[in-house]
Amino acid sequence: LYTVFGYHGPGTAREIKDELAALLRREGKTWQEVVRESVEKTSLREGQTAEVEGAGAGSVSEASVKLLVQEAEELKRLLDGLGERIEKRLEGTTLARDGQVVAVTPPPPAS
Repeated sequence: LYTVFGYHGPGTAREIKDELAALLRREGKTWQEVVRESVEKTSLREGQTAEVEGAGAGSVSEASVKLLVQEAEELKRLLDGLGERIEKRLEGTTLARDGQVVAVTPPPPAS
């Protein structure tokens, strides 16, 4: 992703947004629906407060860390997929950089 920002500059953010919007359209969802689902799924409920307070700080912290790790892994998976799609789109493209020409080529096949 960092490399793509280097090659394409600030317009990359717009490309990413447009691609995510297209994926949401294909799924028939809006940004608002995705946010609402995430909030409903991950937010602390009113009835859960007493349970959490009585559980002790250690278990709350542990549960929070597990949730953060799961979310980070999901974000990494999504970003890796996006990076691969962008790389495929750029394969064979020649880009000028600091007076030098850089050819974007696919990685060698795994042996």
